[in-house]
Amino acid sequence: MAPTLSVPQLTTNTKPTIFLIHGGKDAPRVEKLYERLEGAGYAPWADSRNLLGGEDWWRAIANAIESAANVLVCVSPNFQMRGFRRKEVLHALKVSRNKPFGSNYIIPVRLEDCKIPEKLENLQRVDCFRMGGWERLVKALTPYGGATAIDGRSRKTLPRPCIGKRARKTSEIGGPGNTTRPPSQRPNLPLITYPEDLTALLNWIEPGFASSMSAGMMRFVRGLGAKLEPIVQISPRLPVTLVRGIECLALGTHGENFGELCLQSGDMEPSHFRLLLTLTGLKTAHEFKVRATESGERDAQHLIFTVNLDPQMIRCPHLEEFLDRYRYLWKENVLFEVSEKTTTDCLERLKALQTLFCLKFCADDYNEWAQDAKAELGDRVEMTKIECNIFRQAMSRMSIDPKATIAQLDYHRIREKPVIIEGVEQENDLRFLKNHWPHSSHGSLLGQGYLMQPGQPWENWTRSLTEFGLPGGHILRRPQ
Repeated sequence: MAPTLSVPQLTTNTKPTIFLIHGGKDAPRVEKLYERLEGAGYAPWADSRNLLGGEDWWRAIANAIESAANVLVCVSPNFQMRGFRRKEVLHALKVSRNKPFGSNYIIPVRLEDCKIPEKLENLQRVDCFRMGGWERLVKALTPYGGATAIDGRSRKTLPRPCIGKRARKTSEIGGPGNTTRPPSQRPNLPLITYPEDLTALLNWIEPGFASSMSAGMMRFVRGLGAKLEPIVQISPRLPVTLVRGIECLALGTHGENFGELCLQSGDMEPSHFRLLLTLTGLKTAHEFKVRATESGERDAQHLIFTVNLDPQMIRCPHLEEFLDRYRYLWKENVLFEVSEKTTTDCLERLKALQTLFCLKFCADDYNEWAQDAKAELGDRVEMTKIECNIFRQAMSRMSIDPKATIAQLDYHRIREKPVIIEGVEQENDLRFLKNHWPHSSHGSLLGQGYLMQPGQPWENWTRSLTEFGLPGGHILRRPQ
């Protein structure tokens, strides 16, 4: 059974950096480890990924080692303790002398059965190639929040990290205040779950896979649910709440957010786990729409639902088959959110998938997209999103220069496309946007955040997570 690992809530943009040392022949395997660490909320650093052209390479590497929360020395029979790698290891050992006792600063990670370099033999290794290796590695890493290690030993306090891309990305995390208590101490949420569908998906990916899972892991998978965040029209302003769409986010039985769920997924292939979360979101969106339609709400046909399409999922070899298999769930009114990370790493793949399946895209965090991605995909998206940090930065000037505030938000949208602002949580922000957004020239402005409520009639089919001590968002209400 994979252990339940709690990730405290994030309040800053600082992620714990994990420096990766490895031999050149092991690059493909370390690349997978890099992506898994990144998906779990860390900021992995490897020379093959992070060094820039023209940069003083040794100074950049030395700085990265010195600022890292942990250094992973990834070894295999290919690893040679000489030359450049030796210099990295020796520098890390030098830095470790100034670290507090028990900080686990340097962790030897075996990629396969092999000898550990002599200078690291006194350090307990982690065997990533063995079952449970990922969980043991996570336990060894400097914990988020830093006050106490998983085994209770004192650790050096570190800044709280950001899971995913930033401190307040609601499509990837549960929002501030979500982890004031560990998941095991939070209330059980009355989630609508789809255990038979998820089990069938696992067995379809790999026949017999579900039956080989431990009882604990199977309970974890069967308990996956989705959080709903309304996307509400702000401008042009209306006398009643107009919900234009709903984002479907990963949610665990105890309110675990995306990052926490990834940590609990054990040795499951990350791309397969993303498919499980995506299917849960699609099923929840479909059930919401069906219930509303059957109750006579014709506007349900016009609602859009959004789900995330991240690099791990887009690289999944089963993605095309998944889209074919569950076309009935997404073909009409689902937008797939693609971020700056997805467009940077998978631009050609995104264009091919859209051509093959006629996928509809929402440009998540469009302000962070690279220029080539904007040029090639900008005309192919249905709407854009401005992430909350950019929004907060712009709004800090609203009383000083309202026009400049609007201009800064306008800079990050695609002309003639609706734009969604994330992180709308203060009434004054809402008042300002309603009064100052020039919709006649800039088009519709939508908002997403804990201030946004579904209103009537949609609250007939939802419950607010504030009822359960969580900061916001909603879940599908159980049938009466």
